[in-house]
Amino acid sequence: MEQILKELQKRVENLENELKRLKKNGVSNLNFPDTEITWKEYLDKIIVYETNIHTLYEKGYIEAVMECLNNTNKIVNMPICLHKNRLYVYKTVEPEKTDWDLFDEKDQENFVFLISQKFFRARILLGHDETVSEEVNDSRYLCIVKMRVELWEKQTNRIKLVKNIRELVKK
Repeated sequence: MEQILKELQKRVENLENELKRLKKNGVSNLNFPDTEITWKEYLDKIIVYETNIHTLYEKGYIEAVMECLNNTNKIVNMPICLHKNRLYVYKTVEPEKTDWDLFDEKDQENFVFLISQKFFRARILLGHDETVSEEVNDSRYLCIVKMRVELWEKQTNRIKLVKNIRELVKK
C-alpha cells in the first residue's frame, strides 16, 4: 500500500511540474496553426440562415448549430484546434495580447449564449410563417426561445455539442 502511495505522489509531482512548465512557457509554444481571427471575431462572423432554423425544427439543437458552424467554416476557418484531446481557441488573454488558450467552460457558455442569440434574431427576421398553423408557429418560437437552456443547462447536450465541435476540428 505504501508503495502505491509513493508512486501516486511521484505522478502528482510530475503533473504539477508539467503544469508549471506549461504555464511558464504558455500554450503558444505547442505549435498551434496560424489563424486569421480570434474566437470572438469568428463568433461575430457566424450567420444563421433559414435552412439552419429549419434544421433546428427537424433535427434538433446540436445538428442546427453544427450545420451553422460548417457554413461559417466555408467562409473563415474556426480558430480552434485540438491538442491531446483538449480544445484550444485563439482569443484575447490579456489586454492587447492574443494567444491560444483552453476552450474552457466560460468560453463554451459564451458560445452557446451568442449562437442562441443569433438563432433568435434570425427567427425574428423570418417572421410569422403563414404556411403553418398558429400552434406550429408558437411551438417553433418556443423552441428557439429554449435553445440556450437546452444547449447549456442540460449537461448531456453541452457535452454532445463540445464532442461534435471536437469532431469537426479533427476533420
